[in-house]
Amino acid sequence: MLRSAVLVWFLASFVSGGHAGANPQIRPADAALAQDNSGQETVRVVVVRAEARATAEVRGDEFHGAVPWFEGTYAQALARARATDSLVMLDFWADWCRPCRRMGTTTFVDERVIAELCGVVCVSIDSESAIGKVLAERYSVQKLPTLVWLAPDASVREVTTGYVGPEEFRRELARVRADRDTLADLQRRVVASETDVDLRWKLARKLRDIGDRAGAEYQLRAIAELDRECRSVPMRLVKLDEVLGRTYASFDDRTQSYRTDELVAFLATETEPLVLFDGWFAVGRMQGVRAEALKRAKAAKDEIRAATLAQLDTYAKRVWPRIDPERAAFVANEIAWRHWEAAEYLDEPAKRFALEVAEFAASRAPDEAAILDTLACCLWLNGEKARARELVERCIELEPRNGEWKRRRATFAR
Repeated sequence: MLRSAVLVWFLASFVSGGHAGANPQIRPADAALAQDNSGQETVRVVVVRAEARATAEVRGDEFHGAVPWFEGTYAQALARARATDSLVMLDFWADWCRPCRRMGTTTFVDERVIAELCGVVCVSIDSESAIGKVLAERYSVQKLPTLVWLAPDASVREVTTGYVGPEEFRRELARVRADRDTLADLQRRVVASETDVDLRWKLARKLRDIGDRAGAEYQLRAIAELDRECRSVPMRLVKLDEVLGRTYASFDDRTQSYRTDELVAFLATETEPLVLFDGWFAVGRMQGVRAEALKRAKAAKDEIRAATLAQLDTYAKRVWPRIDPERAAFVANEIAWRHWEAAEYLDEPAKRFALEVAEFAASRAPDEAAILDTLACCLWLNGEKARARELVERCIELEPRNGEWKRRRATFAR
């Protein structure tokens, strides 16, 4: 049973969501769903046999923003870090990667981000260049954008993937600098507390997220040995992942939908809030995949409406009451954004609920432009047009190069 759980665990995808015009999916069903659920895109890395001597390439403005990227070889960058006792940030990108481009035009032009990167050796790496392919293989880069953070001695301290907005980037940088809950920190703590299944679970999830399947499997096997009676939350989550794996595997390409009966039955017997949150959030996302498929297929409006409202009902009644504090801002933002996208189907109570959730998300991340934009849209939905316009101006102030906010301004000016 454990081996089965380990193998299917990687099919599960727990996400933090966000809108920014994206429609995050649970698993790629076809080319239209190729972008994954956290705004990341799979790196097309091939194994090459080449000398890693090329210089790190400096990106064009669209990607590199205003960050003072290191100019020189990879080895020279590491030498600089050792000599100055500095962190290293390796930024893996590709010119086809939309989230990478967005990082360049938002996060990497933010004055506060630039200021706080002072003292960090920043290396920009085109993952499809000769040196980029070698380094992507070395650091097991699976998704773009990926930031690999190295300690001054060149050991890996942390790996983060996907688009990160300016405010979140600053929080992440502070956490990495403090070496708090980083990959390296969790590894040290697990060694010091080998029987702590919660620590092992956190490490396993982090290893899974960065593509280290072998490392994650090892931690899961250790958890199973420590909790053979399946009483801990981590083991309950492993059981959930086993069910999720079978549910993801049930995806029907013809109908673009999942068979969720087993998953719903599992959740009906569960009492642990975190397990219920993860499980129902996955159900809601699966329902969203079906609703989007119906829209693309230009199905009957009543059918699209029913599928859309089913997702919103799951979010409102099953997910929102159990929201995970660690992911609260971005999950709340996704819930509110989905309501905005479904505005034509909403009654007045649903519109007010969307605003409540959007207000909550903004209170948790007051400087995240995408979250403030969601709040602006929900305010507009509820007739608070002046405040909506004010928030759009704030989005433009935070991310002046993001054309989406200027298009929103134009729409709200009509």
